[in-house]
Amino acid sequence: MTPMTDNPFRTAEHVVGSYFTDRADEVDMVVRAMTGRGRLLVYGPRRMGKSSILAVSAVRVRSGGGVVIHADLATAASLVEVADRLLAAVSAVEPWHGRLVEWARTLSPVVTLGFDELGNPRLGVGLEARPRGGEAERALLERVLDRVESVSARESSPVVVVLDEFQRLSELGGEGAEWLLRNRMQENRATSFVCAGSKESLIQAMLQPKRAFYAFFEKLHVGAMAPAHLARWIDERLTGSGVRARGVGAALVERVGPRTQDVVQAARTLWFQAALSGRADGDAVETAIAEIVRNDDTGLRRTWEYLTPLQQRLLRAVAAGAVELHAQETRQRFELGPSSSVTTALDALTGRSILVREAGSTRFENPFFREWVRRETG
Repeated sequence: MTPMTDNPFRTAEHVVGSYFTDRADEVDMVVRAMTGRGRLLVYGPRRMGKSSILAVSAVRVRSGGGVVIHADLATAASLVEVADRLLAAVSAVEPWHGRLVEWARTLSPVVTLGFDELGNPRLGVGLEARPRGGEAERALLERVLDRVESVSARESSPVVVVLDEFQRLSELGGEGAEWLLRNRMQENRATSFVCAGSKESLIQAMLQPKRAFYAFFEKLHVGAMAPAHLARWIDERLTGSGVRARGVGAALVERVGPRTQDVVQAARTLWFQAALSGRADGDAVETAIAEIVRNDDTGLRRTWEYLTPLQQRLLRAVAAGAVELHAQETRQRFELGPSSSVTTALDALTGRSILVREAGSTRFENPFFREWVRRETG
């Protein structure tokens, strides 16, 4: 086996090819939905690999001649921005100037045809013509969604619309936006829709009876990857790059898990440190984690400083491994005050996604923040 010269791990992007592992069943399910005019909801905690599953699936569909219109709504601040991102995604699959002119003319006067920084044509909502108010914004989004159907009507191959972090529609436009999307999806039978999201509590609320998406989607929940598989894959990637590593993957999964991206981020940092010596062990795992914590210090410190003293003490308790946070012994040891105060602080920290409560346990959403708290507060 020829050793790799580049880091065998990638993060902060949608990984495909050899940088992607496992999830064969999930990819098969997404591809079936994409090519079969399905209505699929892919959901689960952040950093588990949902976006990479969608990216790998899109590669397979495109290789078969399909068209994938992918819009990431995570940071959209209005329904107008949602429409704008859909238009940009359409621009990426409609590179012919004439067709984009047709789109701009059909959606005038609010849609313009311009060019991005690389000189490629791009559709967008004109700044001077952006509508104000919920009804006007929903009307624009409805026109854009209706227009997407024209892509499906023209293409003989599958056309897929992927809406990543689609729960932003509910956050921005309420239940009215949910019903708008459902109606457009239901009427546009020629197009497959794959919606993905990571805010599980909000998504579960959207799936309740009397809500738009009740009993509407086929669902795929993406949880933690099998620890043994991820550990073995990490060791194989390290070994293939010329770094002798036995049991390092298991140590990383145990210290950093369960979220795939966090573990791979630690593996990537470890490789940079171990590539020169050609070996890695348990000490290398701790060194890699320490390096990530140092690099993230500014952001983690800022998060800490915005917390109340009680919230800070509660994070110290969780970082120290306290399990019964309401127990009198824990409250006395960490000066948490009455049980009602603990409940209030827990609700605030989980609401900000700093802590996660599941299966009767409480843990940090970001394992590197946990390490920062442990190192900084003793």
